[in-house]
Amino acid sequence: MNAGNPYGRPLTHAEFTFGTDVFAQIRKLALAWRCPFSRHSQQPAILERIIAGLRFGERFIRVDQPRDGSWHAWDIAFPDAICGTLMCCGDQLPADLRQLLLEDLEHM
Repeated sequence: MNAGNPYGRPLTHAEFTFGTDVFAQIRKLALAWRCPFSRHSQQPAILERIIAGLRFGERFIRVDQPRDGSWHAWDIAFPDAICGTLMCCGDQLPADLRQLLLEDLEHM
């Protein structure tokens, strides 16, 4: 999953926090996956993209990472999008990933 990366290479931490709201994009996928009348409803390929995107983004929001960029992203946007994604497909996410995201949310 490219996750909206316009750079064509792995993002640096600063590029992630300033240039991409990966979690908002993932939440949109999660909503489409969860909605029963969506053409993406319960599609395994969509769930795989959600999981890949969360694994990609999670490494940037760990407690030991710098909190560059806007306070709004860290205090509102990221938690809101992550919580929305967890509500849509949390029980279908791997337990280790779900636990990492919950731990990250505790420290935001």
